[in-house]
Amino acid sequence: GGTICARTENQRRAGGAGWFHANGEERSNTFYAGKKLRERAPDVGDMVDHYFLVHNAPQTRTALAYRLGVTTEALERLRVGWNNELAAYTFPMRDGRGRYVGIQNRFNETDAKRVTKGHRPGVFEPFELNVRGAELVVCEGASDTAAALSVGLEAIGRFSCSGTREETVARIRRHRPNRVLIIEDNDLPGQTGAKQLRDDLDGIARVEIRTPPSGIKDLRDWIKAGASAGDIRKGAA
Repeated sequence: GGTICARTENQRRAGGAGWFHANGEERSNTFYAGKKLRERAPDVGDMVDHYFLVHNAPQTRTALAYRLGVTTEALERLRVGWNNELAAYTFPMRDGRGRYVGIQNRFNETDAKRVTKGHRPGVFEPFELNVRGAELVVCEGASDTAAALSVGLEAIGRFSCSGTREETVARIRRHRPNRVLIIEDNDLPGQTGAKQLRDDLDGIARVEIRTPPSGIKDLRDWIKAGASAGDIRKGAA
């Protein structure tokens, strides 16, 4: 004797199904404007996994390890992947809570670096980092972090000498090391950034700064020149 409609209202409610409209009653059409939903941005963690597991990622990691003078295992712990479309290595970055929030792309042809559009800079942190009550090394950049891991140091990396201070401090709070060694680059910006981070960590952990010897730019070059983990802990003569 009629129709139940879930959209067009009248005085005769038909429970949760809608409203009852008897046959022959006067109807009025209601038009509903469609709403275009904004496309969901890809999850950064999903992208990290995709690039890490892409079919040719193992070969590209091996090539990059040779070029940088680090171990393949260090790059694997940092979840370094490969973006075939960009022909670039992908270095994931975490926020203060440990979530992946950005990818830094290192282009194979030029070694230029660029953060994926819409992503945020963060901390380069290896998989399965466990430094509670122990020592944590803080480096500048992803390749220095890989170099530190390659000689047996447990390390995280800042995005730059002065950037991601809040994220770095938050990760150190989370991991609760007993001692933090900040390895500064051998230039004024690197030294300034290291001192700022040391001040940020006051009361959180015992902090010491290490500088490469004169004429050596950064931690990776220091290790390429033959420095061991013990040499880095001791500092330049």
